[in-house]
Amino acid sequence: MIDTNANSVWWVFYVALTFLFTSMWKETNEQKGLLLVPSELAKHAVPAIQDEESQQNEKSTPISSNDSSIDRSDNKLEGDLIRNTSVFSWKNLTYTVQTSDGPRVLLNEVHGWVKPGMLGALMGASGAGKTTLLDVLAQRKTDGTIHGSVLVDGRPLSISFQRSTGYCEQLDVHEPLT
Repeated sequence: MIDTNANSVWWVFYVALTFLFTSMWKETNEQKGLLLVPSELAKHAVPAIQDEESQQNEKSTPISSNDSSIDRSDNKLEGDLIRNTSVFSWKNLTYTVQTSDGPRVLLNEVHGWVKPGMLGALMGASGAGKTTLLDVLAQRKTDGTIHGSVLVDGRPLSISFQRSTGYCEQLDVHEPLT
């Protein structure tokens, strides 16, 4: 039988080895898949295809360098940032799917809005339609019919809406090295 003191020594040895080797581990693909363009070159770059993303929105205002709400001690914030002031809203949103028993309404006359810079909470009981609403707003639903209006600043969504927004589900896994 092995002595418990010997087990402790082996455990400390393996922990020390693990600590040593993981601290020496170099990330070989830290920037893999990322395209970094210096800000001085980005100002001169001309996009190949002109669309609404390449043009500044008249409601967007650049953040000045004397804005005290942003910590400028980090050197990564170079150049002017564009503050988003667009309001995302939806009115009379109805989502209906076909089932074997006939049509079933999953969302019925739903209204709402999201103001930039504010945290919103979408709460409800299990099965109330929270994920369904988010999927419809993110244009991820392909089955069924959607009626109502989804607007940004009172205007219909642009063709590049899905490319310019982000939506992560609760159980999404985001690995830094994928």
